[in-house]
Amino acid sequence: MSQSFFILGAGGHAKVVVDVLLQRGQTHLHIFDDHPAKLNTTLLGYKVEGSQQDLLYAYSQNNTVQVIIAVGQNETRQSIYEVLLAHGIKFGNAIHPHVVIAPSVRLGQGLMIMAGVVINPDVTIADSVIVNTGAVVEHDCVIGAHSHIAPNATLCGDVRVGESTLIGAGAIILPGIKIGSSCTIGAGAVVTQDIPDGKTAVGIPAHLT
Repeated sequence: MSQSFFILGAGGHAKVVVDVLLQRGQTHLHIFDDHPAKLNTTLLGYKVEGSQQDLLYAYSQNNTVQVIIAVGQNETRQSIYEVLLAHGIKFGNAIHPHVVIAPSVRLGQGLMIMAGVVINPDVTIADSVIVNTGAVVEHDCVIGAHSHIAPNATLCGDVRVGESTLIGAGAIILPGIKIGSSCTIGAGAVVTQDIPDGKTAVGIPAHLT
């Protein structure tokens, strides 16, 4: 049965989210974006209907709809999430049909999990997280809210990732490593030691910049 979704965001990341929902057979989609130039443009055949305020009004008329914030930038997504949560919004998940998620995984709300992802047993993923194309999250990892695990990144077993952190494309986080909140791990980095809050780490092995 098709569920109605409100999608906030109409950029490239939103295009992938819309595709994920379509591949799950969800066709009742409504797209909103605060950028005036996006109004009345289309995304995979769906017209951008209005702004965040328009979404809130439409939700007040039909609160059975699920909302997804299809914004790739972590801090922006977090800020929007907190505003919408304060309005009582119920968030849905966009999970591609071609993923592997162990039954013991604990999932939050407002998640975007793309094609080819593998999430192994006893992982915890908090709200508003992106696990992007082909990423691997091994056993016992914990991913904080509003973080983004970019395409083909690998979190080995028992990794901890704080809130609003970006793990770059192709990065590898070795077992047991703790990554703080609001961190950036560069594309292709290999992280062999804990990373404090707010830091950027790049290279092989990764070093702070």
